[in-house]
Amino acid sequence: MAHIGVDLELDQLVLTRGRDFKWTFENVDEHKELVNFPAGDLFFEISTHGEHNGRGHFDQQGSTGGTYRISDGTNTSSALTFDASEAVVKQAIEDLPTVGAGNVNVTGSYTPQWICVTTWTSAMALSAGVVDAFNAAVTGAFGALDFISGGLGVWLEGHYESTAYIFKLTFKGTLLETELVNFVMGTISSIIAALNSALEAVEYFTGQISNTSVFYAPLRHFDYEFVNDKALTPMPALSIVSSGLTGFDQKMSATQDAPGRSPFTIWPFIIDGPTASLKVESEDADAIPDRTKWQLVFLPQGEPAGGDAIARGVVKVQAER
Repeated sequence: MAHIGVDLELDQLVLTRGRDFKWTFENVDEHKELVNFPAGDLFFEISTHGEHNGRGHFDQQGSTGGTYRISDGTNTSSALTFDASEAVVKQAIEDLPTVGAGNVNVTGSYTPQWICVTTWTSAMALSAGVVDAFNAAVTGAFGALDFISGGLGVWLEGHYESTAYIFKLTFKGTLLETELVNFVMGTISSIIAALNSALEAVEYFTGQISNTSVFYAPLRHFDYEFVNDKALTPMPALSIVSSGLTGFDQKMSATQDAPGRSPFTIWPFIIDGPTASLKVESEDADAIPDRTKWQLVFLPQGEPAGGDAIARGVVKVQAER
């Protein structure tokens, strides 16, 4: 049967576990004379699969003001305010030289939360009796306020410290950044009054309540995923550089959920005139599974993709001897 196109024989690329892979060869013409390689790139394209987009998320809590920046480890964005929207976060990531416009999707959400801090007139020791009395009073008060959980859908939690007690009122469930949630401050005031009344009735705390402050500090969450030109591409982990976030016990963190991966592992040659050489470190060579398909490709200079297949085959893995 006739063959149309280049019918390449199936070759084996032999890798030895625990050893570097090195290969050097020369370009010769039909007279077996050395000739320089044409301008372009020469590389192994190994079908390792497992492709996925790089993605991650940011979490923020307790922030009531200030700014932060996003970093890719080398470059840093301009300052973002603590309450920056998903559109602003998206723009900041796109402005990083490693990303570029249109190459990331960002979805923002927030959970409305109020933090109420009541200070004591003087510090109290964290004795077992004081802590037990506090827990009993607050648990009883929260139990009496169960109607709030059903009516407004909020979660109440509190804890005792030597100089203050803190409770958090959190909306149950996460809402989209663009949605507006209005909590009636009178309701929050009634919660504070109920808690203070319950504590004042306990001997340890009678006359000890000095001042109560309320902070609106929503829990913010942003998911990001690299797309378009940066899809299926290894991407650096993004991190948060705080430059003055303020609030109560404020924290902001960044997590890389997936680094991004191409369907192919590329091993590029170094070309020097008529000679092409390649060295792959053992840890990278060991990551290639047995029976993986590969092609040796030459991509002429100026051609964005495609190129010419020079050889093809499968990987043969042999154990270290």
